[in-house]
Amino acid sequence: MRRSDFIQAFEYSGNGMYQKLNLPPPSVAFAFVAAPNTNGTEGSLFLAPPEVLARRDVLAWRLTLETPSEEGRGYWFRVSEANPVVPPLK
Repeated sequence: MRRSDFIQAFEYSGNGMYQKLNLPPPSVAFAFVAAPNTNGTEGSLFLAPPEVLARRDVLAWRLTLETPSEEGRGYWFRVSEANPVVPPLK
């Protein structure tokens, strides 16, 4: 999806009234990822490095989040670092 299409979809969603859209610079590619919580409650949305979607060999990722906004808890978060989680040996 082109960046302009993503911005337009965000504007149409009406979520801007709850949290400001803070995208990476235009020269930086990103993935928009939805992840459910492990307890079955509503999950979170992440702006992550594109490798999170592109690397199909990785089963799980450990995400380091940027500091949340001063507006309080958000609905989506920018990921500053994404590392593959190595599954334990059986």
